[in-house]
Amino acid sequence: MIDKILLIEFLIVIVLVTLSAFFSSAETAFVSANRIKMLHLAESGNKRARIIHSERQHPEKFVTTILVGNNIVNVAASVIATAMSMRYFGNSGIAIATGVMTITILVFGEIVPKTFAAKHADTYALRIASTLLILTRIMHPLVAVFGAITNTVFRITGVQKKVKNPFITEDHIKLLMQVGVEEGVFERHERDYIRNIFEFTDEYAANIMTPRRDLVCIKSDSTLNEALEKINESGHSRLPVLKGGPDSVIGMIYAKDLLRFRDSDLAAKTVEEILRPILIVGSGRKIARIFKELQTKKMQIAVVVGNDGKIIGILSIEDILEEIVGEILDEYDVEEMQNGTCAAPISDPEPKTKT
Repeated sequence: MIDKILLIEFLIVIVLVTLSAFFSSAETAFVSANRIKMLHLAESGNKRARIIHSERQHPEKFVTTILVGNNIVNVAASVIATAMSMRYFGNSGIAIATGVMTITILVFGEIVPKTFAAKHADTYALRIASTLLILTRIMHPLVAVFGAITNTVFRITGVQKKVKNPFITEDHIKLLMQVGVEEGVFERHERDYIRNIFEFTDEYAANIMTPRRDLVCIKSDSTLNEALEKINESGHSRLPVLKGGPDSVIGMIYAKDLLRFRDSDLAAKTVEEILRPILIVGSGRKIARIFKELQTKKMQIAVVVGNDGKIIGILSIEDILEEIVGEILDEYDVEEMQNGTCAAPISDPEPKTKT
C-alpha cells in the first residue's frame, strides 16, 4: 500500500515538474518569437498566431498567468516531495527534498525548457498557443485577483503601469538595412532611400527650397510670348507669377501650358489668364506635411514665406522627392545635356545620403 501511494505521489511530482517546464518554456517562446512573423501569420488567418498576437497585446495578463501557474506547480511539487522524503528519512528528509527539488526544478523546470524554447521560439510558440489560451481561461479568476493586487501596488507607489517601449525603432530599421546591404539582401541605393525617408520626415521647407535669389519670375500682365521667351532664356519649365510688388506671387505658369496656344494667342493673351494656383507655406513647416498638402490640392509648387510674410523661396514636389531619390533632371536639363551646354557637372544618379 505504501509503495502504491509513493508511486502516485512520484507521478504527481513528475506531472508538476512537467507543468513547470511548460510554463517556463511558454514564457521564453512567447517573448522570443518573431513579432513581425507572428503578425504576418495572424493577418494571413493563422489562429494560433492570432492567439500569440492577442496575448502580447496584454503582457501583464500573460506574465501573471505564467508566474502564478509556475509558482503553484513548483510549490506543490516541493511540498509533495518533502512529505515523501520525511516519511522515509524523518526530519532529514526536508534537507534532502530541498536539495533534490531545487536541482530538479532548476534543470528540468527552467534551464532545459527555456533553452529549447529559445532555439525553437516561433515553432514552439505556435504549437503551445492553444494550450496556453485554455490555461489562461482556467486561471482567469486567480489571475484577476493578482492583477488587481498589482494595480493597487502600482497606484500606491505611483509607478507607471504602461511605459511606451516600441518594438521597432527608426535606428533598428536603419541597422537592419545596413546589415542587409552587407549580406547582399538590399542594394546600397535601397538603403539610402530608406535613410532619406526618415530624414525627409524631419526636414523643413527653408532647408531645401529654391532661394529667392535664384528665382526667375514674370509679371502677371506679361504676354504669353514674353513668358515663352523668359522660359527659353532661363531654362526653367515653371515660372512664379508676380502681381504688384516682388512679394506678391499669385500663381505659377508652366511651359507645357503654352503649347496649346497659336502664335496669335501667344501675343494677345496675358500670363494671368492661364496661371495655375500656388500654395503658400511658412519656412518652419515640415516638408512631409507640405508634400501631403500639395498632393491633396493637386498642386506642384509652394511659395515659402518668412515670419514677416515676405517670399524667401519656392518649393516644388520635385524638390521634395529629390530629398529621397536624389537629383531629378527635368526636360530642360536633359536638353542641355544633349546639347553639351550643361553649366554644372551632372550629379550622381544615386540618391542623396545624409550624414
